[in-house]
Parts: sequence; C-alpha cells; structure tokens
Amino acid sequence: MIGYIVVHDFNHTGSSNVALVIHQVTKGNPMSLVKHLLAIPMALAATGAATVERSCAQRVQPTDHASHDHRAHKAEMQRASPERQAEIARRSGPVMGFDLDRTLHTFAPKRDGGVLTVTSRDGDARQVESVRGHLEYQAKAFSGGDWANPVQIHGADMPGLAELMAARGKLTVTYRPIARGGKITFVTANTKINAALHQWFEAQNSDHGKHAGH
Repeated sequence: MIGYIVVHDFNHTGSSNVALVIHQVTKGNPMSLVKHLLAIPMALAATGAATVERSCAQRVQPTDHASHDHRAHKAEMQRASPERQAEIARRSGPVMGFDLDRTLHTFAPKRDGGVLTVTSRDGDARQVESVRGHLEYQAKAFSGGDWANPVQIHGADMPGLAELMAARGKLTVTYRPIARGGKITFVTANTKINAALHQWFEAQNSDHGKHAGH
C-alpha cells in the first residue's frame, strides 16, 4: 500500500516558493513515515525565514535622494528676497574684489566649527588670485577679532556675528589655497561659538542666494 503526505504553502506569499513535500510510504515501514513527519516543521520554518528575509530586504529602500531634495528645498525657502540679494551683491564687489557672478561661496558647518570656501566658476586666473587674496586677508582679520567686512556687507545685526566678534582666543581661523580658489577653516571647542558660527553661515547662504552653494 502507498500513502502520500502533502504539505501546502502556509505563508500565502503567492510566489513559486511553495513547500510541497510528497513522501512515499510503503506498507510495513511506519518508521519512515515518522521520520518524514518530524522533518516537515523544519522545512516549513526554513521556507518561512527565507521569505521574511526577502520581504524585509525589499521594503528597505535608500532615502538619500529624498533627504537631498528636502535639504535643497529648505535652502531655497531660506534664501533672502531678490532685492536683499541684489543689495548684498552690490556691497560685496568693492569689499571682496572679485565678480560674484563668476564665483561660488560654500559654507559647510562642522561639529567643531566649519569651512568657508570660495572658488572661481570658470577658473580665470585673475579671479582666482583675487579670491585667494581676499580670503587670506579675512582669515587674518577674523583671527584678530576684526569682522568689519562682513558688517559692511551684511550689516551689524547678522545672526551669530556678535558672538563671533567676541570669540577671539576661542576660535581658530586658518586660510589655505585650493584649486580655483581658497578656503577658511574655523575650529572651536566652545559649543556656543560653534552654534553662532553655524547661524552666521546660514545667514551668509541666505544673503548670497544664487552666488552660494547649499
């Protein structure tokens, strides 16, 4: 006599991953039937675990693009009005000595300070030289507590500026030339000064608008 044991798919995935077990049992050998019955739960458990693992992997999707879009949208919303940006550009020319339309400002906050970078968009040698000269001068001025140029361009009520003007000795400022321009690095262990620097960076981004990278 021949018997059959059929185990159907209980995970309801609808896939081809159906655990179908058919065992042939001959009369007079009941121990064979017992062995196969004991093996069935293990087979089902393995199938279910594999299905859960695949399902979880499918649900985990990277969100880098969404985060980037959110940051870009937030930066756009925080930009100053076109009139304010135009006024800042007008004031910046005589102070900085280079063409804002041909350069790019970036302000990168860090856990212990931040980095201000200015680069020439087209690599023009005169623009690059002007950018480097301005940044080297500003780094020395900032180190000595002189923030007169930002005041002249953005105003004395710029967020974070008062704290930075009083941060001499607690804020290290260094300049370094880079390809197509230069950068100023700010380093501090003081959390309040660090927060003020980040506020100042945000205000710079807002005021410079299209001339600043985000």
